[in-house]
Amino acid sequence: KNKYIRVPIGADETNFQLRRSFQNGTQKIIHFHGTFIPLQGIEVIIKAAEIARYEPWFFRIGGNGQEFKHIENLVKEKDLKNVELIGLIPYEKVPEYITNADICLGIFGATEKTLRVIPNKVYECIAMQKPVITADTPAMREFFTDGEDILFCRVDNPESLYQALKKMFVTPKLAERIAHGGHELFLTQFTPRTIVANMLKSLPYGK
Repeated sequence: KNKYIRVPIGADETNFQLRRSFQNGTQKIIHFHGTFIPLQGIEVIIKAAEIARYEPWFFRIGGNGQEFKHIENLVKEKDLKNVELIGLIPYEKVPEYITNADICLGIFGATEKTLRVIPNKVYECIAMQKPVITADTPAMREFFTDGEDILFCRVDNPESLYQALKKMFVTPKLAERIAHGGHELFLTQFTPRTIVANMLKSLPYGK
């Protein structure tokens, strides 16, 4: 282990930064973007959307990958009008989708990798001061604090994700606190400048 140092991915703050939202209306937008692979737990999101069928929420899911067809069939099978699969989002367009979201989602899958990683999307969304919900994992708890800069739900549990979303929407002050807390964490820990500075401090110079 002494041959390794941990370097967070972070996000490019010149691309992912605060922007004015053009969202309007009463419908709440829940945003996800990522590859359609098991660690993401996109099926968990779809099943949470099924539970939330009669809520004024809209799940916008961007990305592609090995599970896309399965997820597409699941949405059709359950006739979910509150879910939109928008396909792969060009990198330069991702901030636009984040900007117009009320809540952003992380990862929820039942895989060992889910427990080990903090995905790009979490860094990108907190960089844009959006409240994020993701699965409660050891990796996430290394940096994040539940209810302060992120909101956790149980791994691979649609009902828990639904309850976390509901908690966020019925408690605007909680959502605001998490959004601000996540953004502050990004500025102090996850900008490229900070990440590189911490990495250089960790290198065993002179040994």
